[in-house]
Amino acid sequence: MTIELSKEEFAYLLAAVEATSLIGVEDPKLFPADARSRKTIYRKGREQLEANGWLTPLEDHQDEHELNADLFHLTAAVAEASYVLGTSVGATKKGRRWLLHYLAGEHIIELWLTQAKSYAFRVVPDRESLIERVAEVLEVDHSTNAVTLTLDEKTFKKIVNLASKGQEKQASELLETNGKVGSSIIQALSGKARAQISLVQASVGEIQVGRRASVYGTGKAPWMVWREDEESEQLNIAACDADHLSQLLSKWIEQFPS
Repeated sequence: MTIELSKEEFAYLLAAVEATSLIGVEDPKLFPADARSRKTIYRKGREQLEANGWLTPLEDHQDEHELNADLFHLTAAVAEASYVLGTSVGATKKGRRWLLHYLAGEHIIELWLTQAKSYAFRVVPDRESLIERVAEVLEVDHSTNAVTLTLDEKTFKKIVNLASKGQEKQASELLETNGKVGSSIIQALSGKARAQISLVQASVGEIQVGRRASVYGTGKAPWMVWREDEESEQLNIAACDADHLSQLLSKWIEQFPS
């Protein structure tokens, strides 16, 4: 089931769980800065929640209302998530689309901004479904390619530069991988990264540490590129598919401090 909320409704709920920020979302309307704006937005949010049946009057308690428990817990889980997985698709900032997943204990909540500029939520049942959803958004197919390469950043940039100029032979010599695999990687790197995947560890709504991978290429031959850690000058390259995505996500979580 998908729940769709206006910005005012979501702002009211975030205030109800005492959240002061939300990782992955930069929307001043959710956290109004001045008292006048807060009063206006929260009033509208409350009215809309009542109208939509999320906030209901308590019997025998005049002027008291009860907030839907499931919606309250969903909002709390989003605000208090231990990990936030962000998937963005689009080579330009203007055309970029974001999908966010908040992992809080056993709960996984998906959040996105609709075309109508409202916030939509749904619960993802498990980690496998999460990976399948990310693969769906990235429009990647299952792959049997188990090749993983490691390059220093300087060499990687040279390969990208050569590939973008159509100099595949020179790029292949630097890549040191021939055949279909090498050709697939170089073809993917000839264009800009079309998507990004990022995972951050959070505490009290603040980012503690994070990892990021870039996705190049489309169709049956997409590749993802990432660093082992922020300090590393080595880049890893692997096929972007559900299996590698699952492995990468698990590895990132293991690397984060406990």
